[in-house]
Amino acid sequence: MTGAPAISVIVPAYGRPEGLRRLLAAIARCEVPIGGLEVIVVDDGSTLPLAPERPDGLAVQVIRQANAGPSAARNTGARAASGALLAFTDDDCEPDPAWLVTLAAATAEHPEAMVGGRSVCGLRGNAWAEASQALEDVVYSRANADAERATFLASKNLAIPAEGFAACGGFDESFRWSEDRELCARWLADGGTIVYEPGAVVRHRNPGTAGIFWRQHLGYGRGAWRFHRRPGAPALRPDLRDYAAFAAEPLRGPRRAGVPRGVILALVVLSQLASVVGYALAGRGPEARR
Repeated sequence: MTGAPAISVIVPAYGRPEGLRRLLAAIARCEVPIGGLEVIVVDDGSTLPLAPERPDGLAVQVIRQANAGPSAARNTGARAASGALLAFTDDDCEPDPAWLVTLAAATAEHPEAMVGGRSVCGLRGNAWAEASQALEDVVYSRANADAERATFLASKNLAIPAEGFAACGGFDESFRWSEDRELCARWLADGGTIVYEPGAVVRHRNPGTAGIFWRQHLGYGRGAWRFHRRPGAPALRPDLRDYAAFAAEPLRGPRRAGVPRGVILALVVLSQLASVVGYALAGRGPEARR
């Protein structure tokens, strides 16, 4: 590849060398968009520095920084990127082979939009992962019912024109959770468009254990507290329709990879409890006194 690539894939990484290996192998299997691609991995202060094996034919740059959170890592990667389009994913994901060309095609049709795809469970049959996927499915169905006027995309499957990303200021580095929610809200407030392209698929392998599940949803609650503390942000007003949809999702259709519906429902309830606890802890922590 000569000259600047068409797409820069940016990966914030922390302490998951095996996940990063799987991700890079999956990207190497992706159909290469016209103009080529590069991958920028930002090691966000892993205890043992990450030194991933580069798959043949894949241009990979690894940048190491002191731990500052995923938002800062993504911004670091964006500053080092050469591509006109920035594609973001995480080190616990594996994109399908058509991921990049599908995002590139959607961006060509909507050249100034933020574009993102769909995530599916990469740990089939794992109750914790299936419950988290059920929650995300509800969020996407409600936020992105009109695909060309979407309102939320997760940062693990997201593409933004580099110029637009720089103009909006990138991810807010004060957010360690819900940074994608904040970016989407700010993008829309500035007059931007968000497009949902369900054909761009990544497989998400997290969370796989009770501890990860609890910490993740605790973090979402902390992120929600910070989100509603932004200047000019509306006060938190829980929408009962959201909770009704969360409760109904596990009871619809076939069981998720054999996991009983009642188990998924119980874990969905647990996730919301964790979020409430996280929100309350954030309101009483050091940040609340600043």
